[in-house]
Amino acid sequence: MRLSFLVAACDEELFLPRCLASLAAIRAFHPDTEILVGLDGCTDRSEAIARGFSGVVIEVFSPRGGKHAVVNRLLERATGEIAVVHDADLEFVAGPEDLRRLEEVFSDPRVGGLADHASVTWHPEKIRRVDQALYLGDAWHSLLFLEYKTRLFAREEGGRRFLEGAGLPPLFFVNIFRRSLVTPQQTLCDDGERALQILRKGYRLALLSLETPPYQKTLAVRFDCRSTLRARFRGLLASRQLEEAYGIGALPAAPRLTGYCGYVLRNLPRLRRPRAWLGLGLVAALYLLAAARLGLWKLRHAGKTPISSVEGWALRMRRHA
Repeated sequence: MRLSFLVAACDEELFLPRCLASLAAIRAFHPDTEILVGLDGCTDRSEAIARGFSGVVIEVFSPRGGKHAVVNRLLERATGEIAVVHDADLEFVAGPEDLRRLEEVFSDPRVGGLADHASVTWHPEKIRRVDQALYLGDAWHSLLFLEYKTRLFAREEGGRRFLEGAGLPPLFFVNIFRRSLVTPQQTLCDDGERALQILRKGYRLALLSLETPPYQKTLAVRFDCRSTLRARFRGLLASRQLEEAYGIGALPAAPRLTGYCGYVLRNLPRLRRPRAWLGLGLVAALYLLAAARLGLWKLRHAGKTPISSVEGWALRMRRHA
């Protein structure tokens, strides 16, 4: 199984060395792996860092084109059967056995992609070590919401879990997929687009057991409120773009939030630390502020969400080492 890792980077000198080192480690035990890096108008040392890794295919974009433009171009150049869209501030965690598990998943011709089955921020070692409330809140929220939506929509067959059906709500994301099934993305929610494209072609999305490698994890351990608010706004805006581009009616928020809030309350004892409870409250407050900001945005733009992928870079969360 040939793997193509697609890394879109825009001024990511802080995390790019560790990101590419994690991918080079994969290639060490799985030689049939290619790494493609798209440098989107970088003004820092990102290009020099990427060129320091042997065997990396590099494409420089100037002027800046935006993330999905970079990913679309890298998909054209990729040669692997399975593509992995990989953010530059993440590391890929997998060993030889984990890749064999991935190969087994895609041996089923009905499977078009692997849905998100692990939180990017939640990590058992970091949860114990890191004291920052916002990081803890973000990590626990992402894990709990992942558990909640999986319980709602996944179904089991032959000891495995799947998502299928063109009418599945766009709550799942795909970054590992059959390259041949995906067409160019056009919104800020490129991972959500891939899930919809695969499902609408009649394929399934596989789900591994929660927090089972292979998966992607953030290299950061410190978040700030301002960039987190910006990222939450970007996420809501991306969802809105996805709904408009693919003709999906806006999901009713009240039932979803009520059910999720109940799930969080039942699981609060798992958090154990007061700082984690405080962080979860901060995350909830930032979501509400982001929703209010989106409402004002829609009023100013007559209900539309005209924002380009280039502008989307500015709204990405700036995480800290």
